[in-house]
Amino acid sequence: MLIKFLARGTGSARDAADYLLGERDAAGKPREGVEVLRGDPNQVAAVADTLAFEHRYTSGVIAWAPEDEPTDAEIEAVLDAFEDTAWAGLERIIVLNQLRQTGTESDPGPKQTRTLSQTPETESDQELSDESTSK
Repeated sequence: MLIKFLARGTGSARDAADYLLGERDAAGKPREGVEVLRGDPNQVAAVADTLAFEHRYTSGVIAWAPEDEPTDAEIEAVLDAFEDTAWAGLERIIVLNQLRQTGTESDPGPKQTRTLSQTPETESDQELSDESTSK
């Protein structure tokens, strides 16, 4: 399993949410099996796009090797642990988690989840600080 924060967050959170849920990937290939597991993409984008910070949102990926074949329960457990660790102490972070198969219907390929959240905690303005936001 690979967990990585992506060097994004200064553009439109609406565009990021639309990309995650889009029918095609960045190379123009059709996506199959996209499912929102947690969160509301409209709420995440609306909150993040109103913030006055340079880095208004954070995105990341959790990817499994094809042979891992995680169950739904295992994916949920990983998401729980990831959220508890990545946003420890930040109570009002709104997170979108999306699941996708990276292959096709006949050859589903490995599973990935993508995360998208606003960067600061909405009540205190405490901010997630990772390598991508400190550059």
